[in-house]
Amino acid sequence: EASVIRLRAVWWSLAFVCWVLAIGTKQFAVTLPLAIMLYEWVARGEQFKIQKKTIAAIGGGAVLMLLAVVVFKGGVLSNKGTLTELLTSGYDNRDFTLTERLMTESRVVMHYISLLVWPPPSRLVLIYDYPISTSLVTPFSTILSILGLGAMTVASAVFARRLPLVAFGVLWFMLHLAVESTIIPLEIAYEHRLYMPLIGAGLLFVGGVFALIKNPKAAFALVFVISAVMLVGTHQRNETWRSALGIWEDNAKKQPTEFRAFFNMAVIHKDDGRYTEAIDLLQQTIELEPRHQEAMVRAGALLKLSGRYQESANAYTAAIAFDRDEHPRFARFHGDAYTQRASLLDVAGKYHLAAQDYTSALELPPLKKESQRVRTARDAEALAGRGLAFLNLQMLPEAIDDFEQAIILNPDHMQANNNLAWILSTTPDPEILDGKRAARLAKRACELTNWEALATLSTYAVSLAEAGDFEEAIKWQTECIRLAPPPVVEMYRDRLELFQNNTPYRAE
Repeated sequence: EASVIRLRAVWWSLAFVCWVLAIGTKQFAVTLPLAIMLYEWVARGEQFKIQKKTIAAIGGGAVLMLLAVVVFKGGVLSNKGTLTELLTSGYDNRDFTLTERLMTESRVVMHYISLLVWPPPSRLVLIYDYPISTSLVTPFSTILSILGLGAMTVASAVFARRLPLVAFGVLWFMLHLAVESTIIPLEIAYEHRLYMPLIGAGLLFVGGVFALIKNPKAAFALVFVISAVMLVGTHQRNETWRSALGIWEDNAKKQPTEFRAFFNMAVIHKDDGRYTEAIDLLQQTIELEPRHQEAMVRAGALLKLSGRYQESANAYTAAIAFDRDEHPRFARFHGDAYTQRASLLDVAGKYHLAAQDYTSALELPPLKKESQRVRTARDAEALAGRGLAFLNLQMLPEAIDDFEQAIILNPDHMQANNNLAWILSTTPDPEILDGKRAARLAKRACELTNWEALATLSTYAVSLAEAGDFEEAIKWQTECIRLAPPPVVEMYRDRLELFQNNTPYRAE
């Protein structure tokens, strides 16, 4: 008897470990204890009597599920905060409240059920622009959906003994939508959430057919025919999924008010070099969702690449004007908007205004949930940009300080390394000159550009000359002449002549 107890303890312990690992892999595995009890009750025909062992089983399962939620979502294994904080912060970035989500999900689940009954490809959508329920009667289908789902669940429990397979299918379906279709602030509707509930739906379908059609051959024939129709529909749907662009084009046709479909198409066109199409789609995104700050910033970047500088500046200005406190879900790109607009001002020779934009980017308060890595990278970019503006304004101490700070934040920032090396090797101020350090910085910039960028090779050559290594300086200046476009070849030859005369280069 003792050995049996020990063996049971071992198996139960292993089962518990596997369950925890399953939750770590896919979090809706938290429902596994209830799924097992559902199987024991319905599929195996066990009488679920209110006995001590029944109460212990339910209580133990509930405690395990609660502990799992606390561990995986309560900040025990991470620094993401408590479960309450996670829910609160999640809804801060949504356009609906927890109550509205709960009400809306009743309609969404009924929509899922309708897709199981009639799932032609024309009804299948990847991302929904699903209208939110703002009260039990707005829309009125909300209360009807709640009553319908409740009736289905109660009926399944009541008739579990007479129709166990049907009851198991319904209850399995409901149970495995409970995690993603209740209080967690996820997207309102995603059809792929049905992959586990579909097991219950399949059992419900087969059990229902064989319960209604007493002739097994006829029942099997009906199941076969419907399965064949589903197979054809799956093949048709797969045609849409052959390409990412095809998926989003299909989504945009079926949900023309869903801005994310247009944004995702824009990203695909941009990655494929079709900037005009990408710009048009980004503009459509902004029309559908005027708060989409990322679309504004991306449009600004593509307009700049297309030579439409004024339109680019306007896009960045619109992004900067966005209220970052009012819409935290969208307002994450103020820093990018400032630095990108500043780069346009640099190109236009408006260095004072450029420096102001870079400063504004640096002075932005940190965003909620913004990682230190992201903030550090953004600040390094802004410092390097402002340093260049100061360099163009001949404000060398300020430029040096910004480049130094940028390198501290990001030692591999190519422009900061290159521009600081340029100052240290070409300035007329002898107190600033430092050829040896300039050569190290310039070499790092060359490494970061695979020794292929003319600007970094040129800086490396002048830094070597300042360090007194004229032989190497001549070598790399010769390489610069080989790579230089015709309009600047003469300038590089003049520098080569200086190095051949053992004279370093000085900027004007």
